[in-house]
Amino acid sequence: MPSQILILTYVTRSYRHWFDHFYLNLQLLHLHTLLHVCTNAPMQLPTPNVTVLRPLLASSSDSGTAASFGSRAWGRIVNEKHLCVHKFYRQSDLLFLDSDVTLFRSPLPYLRRQYTGKPLFMEDSGPFRPKPTLNTGCMFLPCTRDSWAFVDGFLQHLRLERRRNDQDVLNMHKPEHFGLLRDDLFVNGYRFYEARNACGGRIVRSNVMLVHHNWIAGDLRKWNRAKTFDCILNESSRTWFPHMLPRALMRQPWVYRKTKNASTAAGLL
Repeated sequence: MPSQILILTYVTRSYRHWFDHFYLNLQLLHLHTLLHVCTNAPMQLPTPNVTVLRPLLASSSDSGTAASFGSRAWGRIVNEKHLCVHKFYRQSDLLFLDSDVTLFRSPLPYLRRQYTGKPLFMEDSGPFRPKPTLNTGCMFLPCTRDSWAFVDGFLQHLRLERRRNDQDVLNMHKPEHFGLLRDDLFVNGYRFYEARNACGGRIVRSNVMLVHHNWIAGDLRKWNRAKTFDCILNESSRTWFPHMLPRALMRQPWVYRKTKNASTAAGLL
């Protein structure tokens, strides 16, 4: 594995609040110089490494309001982020991260130790999602033939199945060769917030490396849940970043509140 790695993310105006958190997170871990950002429109961002992508669909636009899980706008956004991957996947090893994550420590030492040349994905199983369910919001793509074959094939499937979101397409057409990131280190929203005491507390410990704040309906609820658990970084919270994970783990497990709208309750971005 090369000594350097490219960290990629995709940001729209409606998710700028997540990006500000994410960028400060990378700064505090001294990883921000490795970041390259893709957007769907020109934006003023604190990093010089920005690429404005041509939309996958000619009608693409960003309303400035965070899209709801399962909506057409949400499907477009999550699918278009893979144009970012496609632009760089043959140039360097890539760590693609959605901006709605919190890193408690650098994942690079782990990725160097686990390097096999195969793409690695966050495992995103939970209620009604069997193992292994792959998540595109946290994936490591080494610059190898296995990753190239995955990216080329995956984009073809996305173009053919535009009515489906990227995660559905990925799990319908899993790569021939892939691995999983350790699910006690790279933790999804269900395990971090709701099932943290499962298996005697094995799932969520103080060695967690990253949490993806998914498994909740609605961006505002996602943001507020992360804030409640002290997992959002800003200028006031940066001073206690080293204690962020212990503070979060002191909280009682979060209980998902079902809504009257079944489709909304099932919307777990």
